Amino acid sequence: ALTDATTQLVALRCLAELGGPEHAEAVAKMATRHSSSDVRNLAIESLTSWAAKVMGERRSELEQMVRELQGTGGSLIAWHVVGPLQPEDAPAFVSLLGGKTNPDEKKGDTGNPPWRAVYGVGPESRLSIHEKANGTWVGYSEFSVPEPTTAQFLMSSNAPLRVWLNGKSVLQRAEARKFQPDSDRFEAPLAQGTNRLLIELGHVPDAVEFHARFRLKSSKAEHERLIEAALTRPGNIERGRKLFLTVEKSQCLKCHRLGDQGEKIGPELTGIGSRFSRIHIVESLLDPSRTNAAGFQSLTVAMQDGRILSGLKISETADTLVLADNQGKKHTLLKADIEESQANAGSIMPDGLEKTFSVDEFVDLIAFLTSEKQTAGR
Repeated sequence: ALTDATTQLVALRCLAELGGPEHAEAVAKMATRHSSSDVRNLAIESLTSWAAKVMGERRSELEQMVRELQGTGGSLIAWHVVGPLQPEDAPAFVSLLGGKTNPDEKKGDTGNPPWRAVYGVGPESRLSIHEKANGTWVGYSEFSVPEPTTAQFLMSSNAPLRVWLNGKSVLQRAEARKFQPDSDRFEAPLAQGTNRLLIELGHVPDAVEFHARFRLKSSKAEHERLIEAALTRPGNIERGRKLFLTVEKSQCLKCHRLGDQGEKIGPELTGIGSRFSRIHIVESLLDPSRTNAAGFQSLTVAMQDGRILSGLKISETADTLVLADNQGKKHTLLKADIEESQANAGSIMPDGLEKTFSVDEFVDLIAFLTSEKQTAGR
């Protein structure tokens, strides 16, 4: 059931409740193919929970699965936290995990630290710690990348925030502020293999909230300018809705369906704001093949009459194959006339769609898509 698009999320929920380490490989494989937050969050929570039930090499294998999923997806979902602490005791826990603290600060005694696992939820994989006791929280999350690189981190917290990456201080913010996804941003180098992000969250009177993810920046300066605008400006949802529904302008409904409008060629967009983070939606528009959804890889077909067609396989019978191209046009092909076919890793969604929008229009379109929280029907 994990391989069937109509049942995979239900199957994953069933395994989260009733499964165990013996299902880890199947769950990790599914999560690798999917970038939606509901799949990734639940898969990583399940794998972390199962890892705690075994010891030795098997435990290390499951923990590595989690690190790799967090590394490929960029969203840090599984955390270990301790708190609430007295502010003077927090540096001891930071030092324990390799964070650098002021040597003049009181270290305290960590004893046997009562670390507990907590998990991000929703499209931003947001952590919410509801204990309102006065104090500071310390937490860490680990992820793995295949080679050294530089990444941009996107995070936010309503609490005063200190962050270390692999033992180096990368962010300090002394004041509390309203939680706003992706509002704390910085660039930092990642090491090949395992990396550790360590946080210290100061006291706030209400529940502490936090989220963190990282991304590799685009090589196109214009894309980065649009990303910066989409992350820093709220946009106008109603104007974005009008743009989306204007097929001649956005082209979205040629291939995508939202509610009762559009075509069912590309991924369903109903409820997209509940399944994907803002940055994921932005990057999917700017570089479709970078974030190509599972099950929507393109197919290139060479016909005996010399035609070359590329598109998404819509349906297939014993004698025919139906492809939809990047303009939403469907082509019914006789299999007997096909000389060769080859699957492609890229998306059929055309590049450069953002060129039809002004910066304001692009920001408005992103605002509309992220506001779409309705649950998609099946």
